[in-house]
Amino acid sequence: MIVKELKQTFKTLVPKNKKVDELDLKTVANNLQMFFNFETIGIHPCGSEGDKQLTEKELTCVNLIEQGSYYDKKQLRWLTVLPWDPEKKRNLGPNYNKALAMLYSVEKSVAKKNTLHEVNKAYDQFLIDQFAEKIPENEIYRQNSKIACTFLPSFPVYSMDRVSSRVRPVLHASDKTETGESLNSCLLP
Repeated sequence: MIVKELKQTFKTLVPKNKKVDELDLKTVANNLQMFFNFETIGIHPCGSEGDKQLTEKELTCVNLIEQGSYYDKKQLRWLTVLPWDPEKKRNLGPNYNKALAMLYSVEKSVAKKNTLHEVNKAYDQFLIDQFAEKIPENEIYRQNSKIACTFLPSFPVYSMDRVSSRVRPVLHASDKTETGESLNSCLLP
């Protein structure tokens, strides 16, 4: 499977007048497999050391990622779904006040550092690259005026010595909501 994906990927990257050798693709696929081999970090898949069976949630996670991962030829990058735990996601809870407080703190810091232009440029690029999206007003509130979504707080990190991107947004997915859950804690194992 990975050889087929690599071949498709290489076709988009290699000029049409050059031929991609099947042997080279297999070598690359094998090297990638070795690079991502779980044994290098002490995790062993089923059927190997210890013969550990995956739990139902772990199997669900593996299936979600296998079915929801694909290579986008236009963007030249791999995309995948986030494997949410439905039980935890239901109990995520609101975090509007915390997210708003972080926004005010960031605004104060940006004003103090006089970096509004760089920060706006970084967040605009975040939207352009589709790493984030604006939430339509009608999706933020339920009919009873309560917040219906969870916000992903972020803050800028500065690297003023860099020439290209001196500011980059960092998403704070481990920030806990009012129920004590975070977006990170709602992912399957």
